[in-house]
Amino acid sequence: MVRKVPILLRLLLPVLIFLMAEPESSGQTDYNSLYFYRFYLKDKGGVSLDQLSTHEIFSERSVVRRTRNGVAMDNMDIPVYKAYIDTIENRGLEVACTSRWINTITASSEIPINIEEFSSISFIESILMVKSPLTVKGSNYYNKKLEAGRAETAPPYWHQLEMHGTDRLHEMGFTGTGIVIAVIDGGFTNAGTIESLSTAFEEGRIVGTYDFVKGSADVFNYSMHGTSVLSILAATWPGFISGSAPGASYLLLRSEEVSSEYPVEEDFWVAAAEYADSAGADIISTSLGYSVFTDGSMDHTYSQMDGNTIFISQAAGIAWSRGMVVVTSAGNERNSPWYYITAPADGKNVIAVGAVDQGFEISAFSSSGPSYDHRIKPDVATMGVAVTNQRVPSSVDTGNGTSYSCPLLSGMIACLMQALPGATHEEIGEAVKISADRYLNPDNLYGYGIANIYYAYQYLSEAKESQTMIMYLYPNPTSDRLYLRFNSVVENVKIRIFDLAGRIVIERNMGNISEPITEIAGFSDLAGGTYIVKVVSDNGIWTEKIIKTKE
Repeated sequence: MVRKVPILLRLLLPVLIFLMAEPESSGQTDYNSLYFYRFYLKDKGGVSLDQLSTHEIFSERSVVRRTRNGVAMDNMDIPVYKAYIDTIENRGLEVACTSRWINTITASSEIPINIEEFSSISFIESILMVKSPLTVKGSNYYNKKLEAGRAETAPPYWHQLEMHGTDRLHEMGFTGTGIVIAVIDGGFTNAGTIESLSTAFEEGRIVGTYDFVKGSADVFNYSMHGTSVLSILAATWPGFISGSAPGASYLLLRSEEVSSEYPVEEDFWVAAAEYADSAGADIISTSLGYSVFTDGSMDHTYSQMDGNTIFISQAAGIAWSRGMVVVTSAGNERNSPWYYITAPADGKNVIAVGAVDQGFEISAFSSSGPSYDHRIKPDVATMGVAVTNQRVPSSVDTGNGTSYSCPLLSGMIACLMQALPGATHEEIGEAVKISADRYLNPDNLYGYGIANIYYAYQYLSEAKESQTMIMYLYPNPTSDRLYLRFNSVVENVKIRIFDLAGRIVIERNMGNISEPITEIAGFSDLAGGTYIVKVVSDNGIWTEKIIKTKE
């Protein structure tokens, strides 16, 4: 029996992006016969931040995550101007998706467009064709790129957790509970029917789905690759398989078209990443990588792997800047002519994961770094050979690929986030690198080395214990006054309180505080509602949600 899942995240905002209004119609032109174009826009149509209704873009969960990580709204958060979208559609194109971060519109046509004619439109900066009709019969870059084959022999299923210290966090009760992971992949066939994912479905932890290729809520077709990835993350099937984050919640997002390979799939990925941002995802886990395409004229080059040039890599770096931890496969290309990492593994601050075997040796297929601008890549490595996963009912399988090392690490990070809820995404990313066994002597195959999430936990715990932090906010909820309780002297204290639109409603520079209890002046004047309190001091940063009830 296929279990039902919600179309949109239960914690999500009322409206995400316009393309979600209608599912794909059965009479729609076949995807492979279409041209797709990416329109780069000059501006946001004169819309400014103070004109936005934040709740139409971000969920409460997203605002909390951004505030915790010190992320303020900026011009990249302004949606693409609706009148520009209408203009493109009125010219006979069908808009597939947009990117508010990079300010683009991606649209399809059954025939080639007149580039010169469209370039004359006042708000268009430039135009790039990102897909041509499929002309290579039977082309399938998907299998070559995402998976490196099955494993003939395999260790016990729990080895992939034990070798990275994940089992120790699980034993402490940290399984990713309360953390939302957005899995961006090529499809999740059988995910609703296999044993290892039944608990996640039954507990309502598959909190949203969307297919950005087809414009539909149904992601349970097209590929079992995402199913395998999800099982590595979320599985609970005692004696057969255990995921690295079996207590986390998941957004299942499809951006990959498996029948061919074109740059337009990067546009779908960016739309999915912006969805994850709006929904309040803490982690993006993506076992995808782009380098060469069905149409060779669209291929990327290694010289573009600098984190700033390739569309998906730009967006992955922006996703990190929005307070999400972005984890991606390094690629399976070291024994192919490409050899190097694939996009978005080159993205700024993106955690690119290489693949090692059960004996801690780098695999022959795991893509090499560095990025073209000489940053260490991959960042770390986890087990990616003979990884236990499930994609069909009644049995488990083992497989090879950085597609499998990526979700293993993403789940480990979710456990770390649960264990240390006050840690920022920057602190999490740094701790993962410090935990790795080559941190002091990184290279182009292992990066900073083989990650150990228990060591990351120990490192961050010790760092947090060395800081003087606030004990708690009270009372919560409150109808009137609000107090902070400190455990010792706190220096250079600044307090900001945000509403759920991200606006600062109270700001206080309080200097050094030696008293254990301090009242936040002005809180009683606020209207009833939910607010985010952020305290920054020389001793650390602390964020908490407070509910003010009506008097």
